[in-house]
Amino acid sequence: MAQLNSGEILLLENTRFYKQEEKGDPEWAKLLSTLGEYYINDAFGSAHREHCSTATIARYFDAAHKAFGFLMKAEVENGARVLKNPVRPMTAIIGGAKVSDKIELISSLIDLCDTILIGGGMAYTFLSAQGFSIGTSLCESEKKDLALELIEKQ
Repeated sequence: MAQLNSGEILLLENTRFYKQEEKGDPEWAKLLSTLGEYYINDAFGSAHREHCSTATIARYFDAAHKAFGFLMKAEVENGARVLKNPVRPMTAIIGGAKVSDKIELISSLIDLCDTILIGGGMAYTFLSAQGFSIGTSLCESEKKDLALELIEKQ
């Protein structure tokens, strides 16, 4: 890769196009880390994933050369404010495909929220756990007992 001149910017395409990204490949993360002097993670919506660009790459920067971006900071501050001083009634809306990705979040919100609405593909696991027919929709069968436990707690 050619050296950049002062003031130039290198723009990469979406790293999710590469299989190494989702695998969290350390060698690929190390290569990516050589492209810059600082690592700023501003991807709040995907920060929970153990991917190269959201987790693995950060290992190759010392504490003085990595940080969260402005969006990440704002999201964390807003979340903390809501959790510290919830306005009642409080409703959480949670979506996504897999219960396993959100189970800790749902469990922690049960005592805090008055209502939790489950949407997206994840809803089918909860519906199936209650005996509803979901046809060929996505269902994490191994999480149905856990889904029932969460429903009973709410």
